[in-house]
Amino acid sequence: MTINNATALADIGDGSSKPIVISVFDSAGAPQTATSETWSLYDQDGAVVNSRSGVAVASVSTTFVIPILPADNVYNATIDRGVCRRYLKVDTIYTDAYVTGGHIIDWWQWDIKKFP
Repeated sequence: MTINNATALADIGDGSSKPIVISVFDSAGAPQTATSETWSLYDQDGAVVNSRSGVAVASVSTTFVIPILPADNVYNATIDRGVCRRYLKVDTIYTDAYVTGGHIIDWWQWDIKKFP
């Protein structure tokens, strides 16, 4: 799986947590509370990690945290063939002064490193 426009985040160690802070802005650049937010987590082959598909953000606001847990970032050399990457997809539905029911999909990626 390759997402060409994914925002690259810093690499992390095997089994680490990675809280990801998301901020939402309207068309004019002002903070905006989304109508709804969901997220999904994939490995480098496009498989969903730990059933994290379409997870609803419980408390939607202008800024919120997606909790990527240690079990979501486990390096598996057999499966991952030396490359262990995660892709986070965030779906945002919003309404502002210019659009009603707007839909934005953002992607982030990071690599999991196995340390001796």
